[in-house]
Amino acid sequence: MRNPRANNVTFLLLAALLGTPSLANAEETEQNQAAVDLAYEGKERFEAADYASALDRFEKARAMAGSPVFDLYVARCRKALGRWNEALVAYDEAGRHLVDGSNVSFIQAQENAKKEGEELAAKMPKLSVTAPHVPSATPPELHIDAEAVDWPALDVRLDPGKHVLAAKFGQESHDEVVTLSPGQKLTIELPFGQAAPTATDADANAATEDESGKRGLSPLAWTAFGIGAAGLVVGATAGTIAIVNMNTLGNKNPNDADYAGLKNDTHTMATMSDIGFIVAGAGALLGVTFALTLNKGGKKDSAALDLRPAGTGLRLSGTF
Repeated sequence: MRNPRANNVTFLLLAALLGTPSLANAEETEQNQAAVDLAYEGKERFEAADYASALDRFEKARAMAGSPVFDLYVARCRKALGRWNEALVAYDEAGRHLVDGSNVSFIQAQENAKKEGEELAAKMPKLSVTAPHVPSATPPELHIDAEAVDWPALDVRLDPGKHVLAAKFGQESHDEVVTLSPGQKLTIELPFGQAAPTATDADANAATEDESGKRGLSPLAWTAFGIGAAGLVVGATAGTIAIVNMNTLGNKNPNDADYAGLKNDTHTMATMSDIGFIVAGAGALLGVTFALTLNKGGKKDSAALDLRPAGTGLRLSGTF
């Protein structure tokens, strides 16, 4: 943490040096004093962490009177605002002033600017952009934050935070937003020039998919669906006959000679209807199962279905 008292001494020395009549005429002295007043305002705002207002005061001050002290504080404000590249410029400008050996405040400001500038440069994020599939003779166009960047773009120093990358190569374009943190080194590889799938490969893939689609359902699935359909027809037909017979029985006298035989036929048709619908359901279930689990061609199916009478119904069995 910087010593506030030391900072005040620096500013007092600065005011004395800039405001000495022997060093400047009356007009320059008035302008220098205005610069010092702005610098004092900027210093107060800097210590209050109001860096934007402080930067405004220091930039106006150094426009009136050149001083490495003003440059140093401009750099510090820019750094605090995240404008690191601009801060490095101000640190460098602080060291360019020709300072008399007796000017202690200016010499101290230049030493601080050199040290802080080196520390900041070591923390600068760096971005590299490559295009490994593009011929070196025809590099892509590259813009970072809407500013053109020379190619090859290696270790480009950027401020921390988000940056917009826009690149173009012939008819191809690539846009990307990257976020950099202090000290980070990031490399972006542009996808330009990568070989597209050949027509032969695309045709082969299409033919494979078409052949797969033509194989259709397994024969066992068709068989199961066929049995299910037959069971549905039998169930519906027998059920219809049973209903008709029941209506007829309702109109007959139980003492009629054919009443008992018609009643037995009705019971038989009803049983057959039930069996038919059971077979229909089982066939549909097996058909779906075979369709989902058995290979669609390629390997020969070794499964088999067996439908046999069993007691008052039918037994459906299979191997697969």
